[in-house]
Amino acid sequence: MKALLTCERNKYQCQSKSATHGHIKARPLLTMASPLAVIGFLGWSATVCDAQSLNQSEPATITVELAQAPVPAAQTAPHLIEDKDRELAIIAGLVVMGEKGRGDFVSHVNDALDSGARRQEIVELMATLSQCSGSPTAVNAIAAATKVFDARDASGKLHPGEADFIPGDAPVSEGNDARFINAQKTIQKVYPAGPNDDTYSRVRRIAPDFTRNFLTFFYNDLFLHPGLDLKTRELGIFASLASMGNVPLQLRWHTYGALNNGWTSEQLGELIHDLEPYIGYANAFQAALIVHDVVEERSHETLGSSAQQIGAPPESSTVDHAILVVHQASPRLISAIDQHAFTDLAPGKYFDQKERTLLSLSALITQGTANDLLRIEIRNALDSGLTESDIRELIKVVSKVAGGAVSSQAEAMVTAVVSERNKP
Repeated sequence: MKALLTCERNKYQCQSKSATHGHIKARPLLTMASPLAVIGFLGWSATVCDAQSLNQSEPATITVELAQAPVPAAQTAPHLIEDKDRELAIIAGLVVMGEKGRGDFVSHVNDALDSGARRQEIVELMATLSQCSGSPTAVNAIAAATKVFDARDASGKLHPGEADFIPGDAPVSEGNDARFINAQKTIQKVYPAGPNDDTYSRVRRIAPDFTRNFLTFFYNDLFLHPGLDLKTRELGIFASLASMGNVPLQLRWHTYGALNNGWTSEQLGELIHDLEPYIGYANAFQAALIVHDVVEERSHETLGSSAQQIGAPPESSTVDHAILVVHQASPRLISAIDQHAFTDLAPGKYFDQKERTLLSLSALITQGTANDLLRIEIRNALDSGLTESDIRELIKVVSKVAGGAVSSQAEAMVTAVVSERNKP
């Protein structure tokens, strides 16, 4: 297979031509030091066959022979998360989806139990998630889980210890003041530095009773209820918030919580990859960005100085930066996203390249939370021959389904991308 690598001011776009299918696949522009660095990032090994110009101040076209690179070690390494923990986390991601997650729910409850989870652990996890997506999703999930339990009882498909139950309650009888003190102690275990950002400070100031009550219920009554350890609760909360995709501030804090209670960034990256088939690559991409940012913040101890910015992308964030940091946070995920979002744009049986780009744009606009991927797809759309007017017309159509809020956000994103492309 051969490819043309078009270079302009240290930005490179690779177009590969399959010898067997004869179609062109275009990759997004990437800012890197050398053309071969781009080829390596895109997952190929390359040999330069011809170059019109290697003066990086001028446009250049480089022809290279491409060979698929070996599968990265991250894709062949043993799993970093035990099956039981993975299944519990996937259940958490499905619970907060409500009816959308029901199709896969039963099989993963069975898989969790077959992997050594106890029924009480599953129920405790769902109860904890009532403070993430609301009590309706938790109540419905617990009721659905009991049907799985009943079916296993009827079939005699119980594993040893599956139905073991740890009795007791959270420390709720000591009075409200004691409950709140217990909650504060739990918070210190989850994230000693917070939550202390501007959002939570404002809520505490304007609604002190609400703040005290929800913190007490969440971190005393639910977190300290017997049946599930703190480490597993935090993994489940992380998975649920990643699945929701619309609460980056809370996902950031509970990324801290997961890392502070025994999970590693590599494990979270693997979990995001495993969640992607259920929560979608857009939510997975955003979650990986947040994990990377939290790891960076922890390494530089910048949380206190930048707390007011938590939940928002850095001002210097770019498309290229987003792709690279997600690759660092979850190497296996970027491969999956790459297949879905970037390389599969060749003409197919039913849709041509422009139509596929429009479909992808429509989904991202409707979702309204994956701004980094939306920016990428707007650039891809313009590169594929769509005009700014085409994209804005699409936004108007989508707004009838998704609403004016997300369409306004998408309009602003188009303006930003066009402005970026027009810079000299």
